[in-house]
Amino acid sequence: MPGGMVEVGETLKQAAIREVKEETALTVSDLVFIRNHEIIMHDAIGKAEIHYVLAMFAAKGVSGDAVAGDDAADVRWFTMNELQTVPLTGNTLQFASESRQLLSTTTDGRIFPTC
Repeated sequence: MPGGMVEVGETLKQAAIREVKEETALTVSDLVFIRNHEIIMHDAIGKAEIHYVLAMFAAKGVSGDAVAGDDAADVRWFTMNELQTVPLTGNTLQFASESRQLLSTTTDGRIFPTC
């Protein structure tokens, strides 16, 4: 799932669209907000030292040919069944499932959630 930092002056949706383009060469449109998720990392004594806030979107419109950007090893489409066979981090499968429930799928069953 593409993701990254929000640039100064950018809306969350604009950031999501830009990150997808940079990381996959795809153009996405008609984004739907799915949810936010916080990751707070603590140091050895329990003090919060890093705090990420993820804003997750799913795109209803996708165009172009997927090509991995310079910060991605690969870019591929997965069905929900295929996602269950791929090593994923954290709550990725849960987030993809939530996205799938909120959107209709393409004719071949693909989903494309963005973060």
